[in-house]
Amino acid sequence: MAKRFIDTNFFKKPLVRGMEGPYKLLYIYMFLDCDHAGIWIKDFEIAKIFLGNGIDIEEKKAIEIFGDKIHAFDNNQRWFIPSFIEHQYGKLNEKNRVHKSVIDALMKHGLYKKNKGLISSLLGAKDKDKDKAKEKDKEIYKEKEKEKKAYELAIFFKSTLDEKQQNKITNETIDEWTECFEKCHRLDGYSYEQIKDIVEYFRIKYDEENENGFSWAKNFQSPMKLRRLNKDKIRYIDYFWEQIKDMVEYGIQK
Repeated sequence: MAKRFIDTNFFKKPLVRGMEGPYKLLYIYMFLDCDHAGIWIKDFEIAKIFLGNGIDIEEKKAIEIFGDKIHAFDNNQRWFIPSFIEHQYGKLNEKNRVHKSVIDALMKHGLYKKNKGLISSLLGAKDKDKDKAKEKDKEIYKEKEKEKKAYELAIFFKSTLDEKQQNKITNETIDEWTECFEKCHRLDGYSYEQIKDIVEYFRIKYDEENENGFSWAKNFQSPMKLRRLNKDKIRYIDYFWEQIKDMVEYGIQK
């Protein structure tokens, strides 16, 4: 029984992460069912039987999802999986006897040119796939950075409370506050720096600078207030920002 190598980071790859469950299974099935040269004789009826009841896959959708990961040929009767070669053999060497049988199979179908390697269109697809993966990784990194900033704001808000109040804050509360700050950024359009300025001023500095007897520190004990409406039907985050934006812009608060 033939054995196949599979990348341990398979499910972490951007392309795979974005696939629906049935198509992840189909892709693995193709990896296992193709021949030693990465050529799969396309048979969706058999694939559905092996994948099991309840697994709904469609050829048209599979082609759309897999994109450059497959190369259809022979009137779409066969699919070549370029990444299969990379995972199983690395760079093909015409002097290697194992590799030679793979090369012969690929040459038979016009997928490989002697002394040149895989046809250029396949190499180009591979490069495009890497570029797409890099772009998706960048997007994921940016999203994680945003989540990190929202979380850091939640921790900062907690630090402005007295010790007794801090001890009552649970992980669930921090998660709720993180989500609230993320919405203040994404939906209300405030930068994380602006949100921190608001928290810092009305949680700490307002009471220090004002002698009118009113305490925002006592009336602003949860960031959830930021997205609520005041008596004039204005979100508190908008109200707060109007009060301090001139100070922030001219560096007075800093």
